Amino acid sequence: MDTEITRIMLDLDDVCNQFTAHAMQYVGCPDLPFPVECGYDMVAAVNKRHPTKNDWTPEELWSTLGRDLWDDMPTSCIYPWILSRCRELVGRDQVFICTSLTDNIECTAGKLGWMQRTLPAWLQYQFVLTPAKEVTANPYTLLIDDSHANISRFRSAGGQTMMIPAPWNPYKRYVSTLLLDNLQTPLNLQGAS
Repeated sequence: MDTEITRIMLDLDDVCNQFTAHAMQYVGCPDLPFPVECGYDMVAAVNKRHPTKNDWTPEELWSTLGRDLWDDMPTSCIYPWILSRCRELVGRDQVFICTSLTDNIECTAGKLGWMQRTLPAWLQYQFVLTPAKEVTANPYTLLIDDSHANISRFRSAGGQTMMIPAPWNPYKRYVSTLLLDNLQTPLNLQGAS
């Protein structure tokens, strides 16, 4: 049985916003569907979906994503609901954004600007910037994320997890149909197929 949750680490990209779809459109890919066979390999997805270029390198793709990518970054459809539920469950002072940055300083500046423009005032300065989200894991902390790898590492480090369905994770079949109606019982999504 899981321990009571007292803190929530909330992923930003593709949980609070629509980063992947928006970034792919930004570099010239047509609208969805996301090529699920690529897993969460955005470079492979861009190479598969881009109409004229199929030899993007990781360095080239990430350096192309500038500050203006974030100017009109849409929030996700679950953003208002998930913030409300997180706040209800643990209180404002125990909800944190946990997100990674890129090597591109312009993209990083854009992401931080988006956070200040979009997040509610109570959450704007409650964030952890790290790709190693598991460093924040403990039995009382819940990570809400769309990355199967992040979920696995966090759970292995002793934290509780809830995976948001996305085209690149084991719960992709629920992207359109899953109703996340109760954060009180986090989903243990390890071992899903």
